[in-house]
Amino acid sequence: VRPDGTPYGLPLSLVRKDSRTFYFHCAHEGEKIDCLAANPVVSLSAVSKCTPVFEEDKRNYTEHYHSAIAIGRAEPVADDAEKIEALRLLCQRFLPRHMSHFDEAIARSLPPHRHLPHHPHRAPHRQMQRIAFSDKIFE
Repeated sequence: VRPDGTPYGLPLSLVRKDSRTFYFHCAHEGEKIDCLAANPVVSLSAVSKCTPVFEEDKRNYTEHYHSAIAIGRAEPVADDAEKIEALRLLCQRFLPRHMSHFDEAIARSLPPHRHLPHHPHRAPHRQMQRIAFSDKIFE
């Protein structure tokens, strides 16, 4: 939800840590961060195993799928060890063939993000967000 109360939705590249914890990586500033600062309650929806089907007996087109909707809270990850764990999970999911470079990339990039001031000519710093869900998961 935007600070003015209007809906805000966007696709995210998520990684799942366990049954209740997801992570995504984003900039330190922008509309997404403004929305989360105003209201950290979020909703995720997912669909998988989509299979279009023609039901011969009913002469009907339909689709079989699995879906889930969950409501939780997003919050920035402050702890470096948790950030590294989340980044490792993201890299394992999206770049598994390049994991041999992970430790080098972390050593080069994580510490300066804590200490460098923001300079307009540099790309915005990135941050890790955690989404923790209560028992409100609907399937």
